[in-house]
Amino acid sequence: MGDGTTTNSTSPKQIGSDSKWVSITAGYYYTLALKSDETLWAWGYNGYGQLGDGTTTNSTSPKQIGSDKNWVSITAGDYHSLALKSDETLWAWGYNDNGQLGICTTNNKTSPVQIQCEPVADLIIQSISTNPVNPGAGQNVTVTVTVKNQGTLAAGQFIIDFYKDLPTGATPNPPGDSEDFWCTVASLSAGATDSSCIKSVTYSNAGTYNMWAYVDSAKNVSESYKINNVYGPQAITVCDLNTYYYDADLDGYGDPNSAKQACYQPVGYITNSLDCDDTDSTINPYAVEICDNKDNDCNGQTDDGIASIPSTCGVGECTRTGNNTCTNGGWVNSCTPGEAIAETCDNKDNNCDGTIDDNLTRPTTCGAGACSSTGTETCSAGLWGNNTCTEKPPVAETCNNMDDDCDGQVDEDYISTPTSCGQGVCAATGQLICKNGQEVNTCIIGQPTENSETTCNDSIDNDCDGFSDGNDSNCTPLSDLAVTSVSKPPARRKLGSSFNVTAKIKNKGVGTADKEFTVGYYLSKNRDRFINKESDILLTDDIILSSLLVGVSSKQTIQVNIPIDTPKGKYYVKVCADNRNDIAETNEDNNCRASKRKIRVLD
Repeated sequence: MGDGTTTNSTSPKQIGSDSKWVSITAGYYYTLALKSDETLWAWGYNGYGQLGDGTTTNSTSPKQIGSDKNWVSITAGDYHSLALKSDETLWAWGYNDNGQLGICTTNNKTSPVQIQCEPVADLIIQSISTNPVNPGAGQNVTVTVTVKNQGTLAAGQFIIDFYKDLPTGATPNPPGDSEDFWCTVASLSAGATDSSCIKSVTYSNAGTYNMWAYVDSAKNVSESYKINNVYGPQAITVCDLNTYYYDADLDGYGDPNSAKQACYQPVGYITNSLDCDDTDSTINPYAVEICDNKDNDCNGQTDDGIASIPSTCGVGECTRTGNNTCTNGGWVNSCTPGEAIAETCDNKDNNCDGTIDDNLTRPTTCGAGACSSTGTETCSAGLWGNNTCTEKPPVAETCNNMDDDCDGQVDEDYISTPTSCGQGVCAATGQLICKNGQEVNTCIIGQPTENSETTCNDSIDNDCDGFSDGNDSNCTPLSDLAVTSVSKPPARRKLGSSFNVTAKIKNKGVGTADKEFTVGYYLSKNRDRFINKESDILLTDDIILSSLLVGVSSKQTIQVNIPIDTPKGKYYVKVCADNRNDIAETNEDNNCRASKRKIRVLD
């Protein structure tokens, strides 16, 4: 009870005056407890050191186990104790006859020890193998004994004893039992196996015997366990030898020249030796003679007693009859098919291909003019029928020199349509008419008023080349403003915040941008090259640049603000040169460029 006495009590009784107890567990006649300061205490029976105080002396009152203050969990067995520390290590002490302390020995411990194995050897016989597995009486049997060191420390020199037979119920008891052979192993490292113990023994008589092996019978090696040093009994059955014959061709008859003695019938062997040719499964004393130029039934004759067989050949009208005769190991057929002729629609197989009338077809025609058509007739049961020809329906007349509507006239309903040709001042009109089955355009292109565009302010293509005014290379050179790069925006910004945008604008044209133009900064959901007034969001007032020479770039860094009413989401930053179309350019489709990375707009 821990009250300092050995007097029983039938009602609760306080142990001491401490009020710091947090956990308690009871074993067989003893108790463990933990205090809130993580100290460990024990009292009661201590015959196996289960109190952990380094003694086997009983204690009638709580006694601290060591001085550590990091115990967090406890449990008690019958006569052994387990505890866990705050560093997650596991400890044990007390009775250990069955290895319950988990320290890889069976020694009792009177003080807490950490649960872990100390290096020690542990030899076991892993197997006994024999060759042959089932020997015959009087045969030499090769025995291999394999030993393993399943411990954690290398083993020094030891001896392996082998007993080929011990009485039922007996176990090796050296030196009282004399081994049949023994082997010496110089050493064996931890975890390793050794199969060098190989010797021969002989069993004189048939029967079943008990084989045993004993490792380190002289106890030269310090091991964690000695009770696992004996291996056996392993039964070996010795038989009286029988004679078997190899059946190479698997016909159930053995080769008299391939005898083998064994306890049990080996795979591929049989008990008779009646085969006269064990390389051919069609040859044995009870085989039926076949036409193969061989003595199948082992009677000394080849292909004897084989009768001719009536035969037929050919198909359809070529069918004939004859005989198959065995000649020199092969069948010779005297039947010759009749001669085939071309297939006709007569319900016969004239060409002897196995099909009557061969689905014969012949072409047919019907209708006239543009409505004429073709089809086929099919032969069935020797008669022609099933004509598939159907006249084509008339269609609307087109310009093709044909009577499309099948009314006896050609191209009579063709309707002329207006046409146009040329460009600029050369533009003209005409008609598309039908002439001799061909559509003819009557439109004739006009003449240019200028050999090359010299009037560059009338919006007219005077030289008929498809370009007018500033778009014609003969006119005054124009600029071409393009945004060539936009800096990466920050990954995210809140509504109303600001950030810097750096953009480079270049004049790629052949003429100077000789007056002021504007640059606009936007948030955009896409990377197109133009401003979308419905979805693009303006970040700042337009920036004004005075002019830009040919081939020259202007790099600008502008602080922009995200409007407070901007919808949350991800946007590209888009910069557009000549935002208000102040400059005449050769290309108005490359003024804008968007950043490669998006900015996330947050609340």
